[in-house]
Amino acid sequence: MFRQIDRSVHAIRLTEWDSGVKEGIARSILAVLEVRGITVPKTSRDRISDKADRGDLHTWIQRAAFVETAEDLFA
Repeated sequence: MFRQIDRSVHAIRLTEWDSGVKEGIARSILAVLEVRGITVPKTSRDRISDKADRGDLHTWIQRAAFVETAEDLFA
């Protein structure tokens, strides 16, 4: 029984950790765009902040350094 509880607690912690990582990446994307003077429409901000999968977020943070518009992140 204790093993099952321990596994459940571990799974919850991993989920929370993953959520925090995604939130941090999303904030970083928005910060890069802001520093570059790129306007981020609400639809783009929502798409970034809704924390798509980590692969998308990693792609978008790399693109954030070079795109001309926020919408270009998703191209």
